[in-house]
Amino acid sequence: MHRISLQTLKCKIDRGDRFVLVSALNPGQFNRMHIPGSINVHDRSDLKAYLRPDDEIIVYCTEAGCPRSIVLGQFLSSSGFRHVQRFDGGLRSWVEAGLPTSQDVAWNIVPMQARRQLRKAQ
Repeated sequence: MHRISLQTLKCKIDRGDRFVLVSALNPGQFNRMHIPGSINVHDRSDLKAYLRPDDEIIVYCTEAGCPRSIVLGQFLSSSGFRHVQRFDGGLRSWVEAGLPTSQDVAWNIVPMQARRQLRKAQ
């Protein structure tokens, strides 16, 4: 599966490229914090209701080593979705870069340095 960097994802968002950003977070994590514009389809049987085989799909999880985005990406690819990529840095790199998130901050996945920066900004 093709991986994309934080810079590439941010550029795609800034340009207004058409793609579907899919969070592999569990629903509780997603409700606490996610990348704006992303969707969370926890039940795989619902994927076809939200995604089309020709969509450009970018999956992400909490961080680079999180297996859920890898498993989800492989599942989508094997299910006939042809343009699946994985945002390698995950939510952690997004937050560490100071980029905006939706919902409340999930402190359990934010490193201490990012917590301090967020507290100063508030």
